[in-house]
Amino acid sequence: MFESNTIAVVIDPEIDNRAVVDKAIAMALVSHAELEIVYSEYVHYLEDGYFYDPVVAKSLREEHSKVNKKKAEELAQLARDAGLSVNVVALWGSPAHRSLVERIAATQPSLVIKSTSHHNRLARIFFRMKTGSLLGIARYLYFW
Repeated sequence: MFESNTIAVVIDPEIDNRAVVDKAIAMALVSHAELEIVYSEYVHYLEDGYFYDPVVAKSLREEHSKVNKKKAEELAQLARDAGLSVNVVALWGSPAHRSLVERIAATQPSLVIKSTSHHNRLARIFFRMKTGSLLGIARYLYFW
């Protein structure tokens, strides 16, 4: 039987992640695991000196992050309502998938779940760099 201590759910705050979080909640309830909702964001326009001076860029990054954090916290509340322990982790890095891979490698969750439903069926057959990088470090990887 699958024994789990932590299930990491990698989300994209720009799309609807309700289905993948619902699946993760069901798995966590069965395996008595903690959930970690992880997302990585990077907008090159918000880097210091690209379009804005550093002070303005920082405030825009914080505003952007606040919106995404709110979305992630709403998903985390679903798990909390089900009685689970949930940790929300926001990452900032370029490229975005590198910070995700580094986080997964550092925390070593038992299971990593990532939604791929926003890709068409053909694109889901072929792994992109983000998901392919996770294969090397995750013990179990589940695509929904």
